[in-house]
Amino acid sequence: MTRLIYLTGVMMLMLLFAGCPYKSAVPISEAKVPINPALLGKWENRNSTSEYYQISKEDDFNYLIEKVSNSGGDPTRYYGFISVIDGVNFLNIFEKSEYSTPEYYLHKVEIVNENIISVQEITDNVKETFENSADLQKFIAANMKNSYFFNKDEATYLKMGK
Repeated sequence: MTRLIYLTGVMMLMLLFAGCPYKSAVPISEAKVPINPALLGKWENRNSTSEYYQISKEDDFNYLIEKVSNSGGDPTRYYGFISVIDGVNFLNIFEKSEYSTPEYYLHKVEIVNENIISVQEITDNVKETFENSADLQKFIAANMKNSYFFNKDEATYLKMGK
């Protein structure tokens, strides 16, 4: 029985890390879109209750995003801000570290209504790298309508409170 639990855990980890989002050395833009109060609060993935995200205001343009496990432990802290390309909202997510330059994970975000958001990662199938945000913006604008550009799994999050 212990071996079965172990193997199941290993397989879950493999699935979790199989679909990593695209990672960029530069953000899509500077943080200049004001905080949207509709995004603040506790959000849980519609398909999983093992963790939730607590989103709060870091400053006028940046969010503090804490990933909290329902089984306990310290939350993982991320920071993020919205960039807009052709009317589409993208979330630039990064971890702060005094030891390294941030790497940005990029996600398309759609506010469905005040209690539902949809998040879709830019796929790691994108292999291009960019030295500046302007070139990254042009690339996203030219490719975001292509079927390969986003991971197929779109995550839906439900607002669970403040």
